[in-house]
Amino acid sequence: MRISWNNLLKSATSLSATNTDLAYPVENLYHNYLELTFETTADNSIITAVFDDIYTINHIAYGYHNLNSMELRLYDVLDNLLDTITVTPIENGEGIFYFSTLIDNVKWIEIEVDTLDTYLYIGNLCVGEYLQMPDFVTMPEQAIQLSGQADQSGSGQVSGMKRRNLKNYSFRFMEVTDTKNTEIESYLTLMQNADTHYIDQCESNHSYRAPFFGFITSTEIPETHKRAAWNKWSKQINYREAR
Repeated sequence: MRISWNNLLKSATSLSATNTDLAYPVENLYHNYLELTFETTADNSIITAVFDDIYTINHIAYGYHNLNSMELRLYDVLDNLLDTITVTPIENGEGIFYFSTLIDNVKWIEIEVDTLDTYLYIGNLCVGEYLQMPDFVTMPEQAIQLSGQADQSGSGQVSGMKRRNLKNYSFRFMEVTDTKNTEIESYLTLMQNADTHYIDQCESNHSYRAPFFGFITSTEIPETHKRAAWNKWSKQINYREAR
């Protein structure tokens, strides 16, 4: 299981895009609302982000889009091209593409995107280094949250509006080492319940369990130290899909 949460676009010293529709600015790419989109006036764009420091990058995540193709070009502080990554986006939904290797010393990137439609939209982009979580004990518990709205008259007539159903997830981890537990604590402390991000419950098989865009719903996360001699922990984290 992997968490895509530390989005470098948020801390970029410069973020720009070609063909931007001014009503839907490029800053929407890292907004907490997935369906608050970045949009263009053409069928393509080149998004450029200059970071505040040099970073290691190993993936890109994206959601709520009409992308047809995507190419990342990563540069160092001397403007040397470090690597070019080609992504074939999945249709609709959330997607995450993992690089074959870590790319170090990245100072700025270009993301060239296009669509088969007359204009392009993207609800969210996230680039950075993912958090590798321990394997969860069993398949995650999940529940469907019906998000439609309905009104019923006194005589029994029902009218309303259907919306996409959202899911709640519960993941339980065992045998968490001290080092990994510290990493998870930092992630939970920084994100808390206020920031949306990507949770990839099955990174090796997205057709089986797709990534989702959501947030932490746990308000208290007990940390049970299993045995002092083992230095292993157990914990449970709950999430909910968001739009």
